[in-house]
Amino acid sequence: MAAEGSKKAEAEAAAPAEAAKAAKDQGEDKAVVPAPGPPAVDSMALVVVDKVTDKTSAVKNAPRNSNDRDIALAKLELEKRTSLIKTWEENEKAKAEHRAAKKQSIILSWENTKKAVVEAQLKKKES
Repeated sequence: MAAEGSKKAEAEAAAPAEAAKAAKDQGEDKAVVPAPGPPAVDSMALVVVDKVTDKTSAVKNAPRNSNDRDIALAKLELEKRTSLIKTWEENEKAKAEHRAAKKQSIILSWENTKKAVVEAQLKKKES
């Protein structure tokens, strides 16, 4: 039994050393991660996994200087100004459309009254 225990200890010591060599051979940007699932009793299997870098978070966390901040603020101010101009233009257009609709309704009402008066005169003459 003592011999079996020493063999297990030697196998466990040899497995991490081999995994470390394999990781060095494959490159520095690889990480050694144990395999998923329950580990075997005699040895632990290791899997080499590529490191994943998120480029968007790297850009967001990049140090910024005051010039970048000034540019961002200028863009924001420009967007605000253009938004206000667009809303003002839409408001003025709506006002003009309402005025035109009101004038048109006044004209239609005048035309209808004139038609009614003319029809009344025709009926009066016919009778």
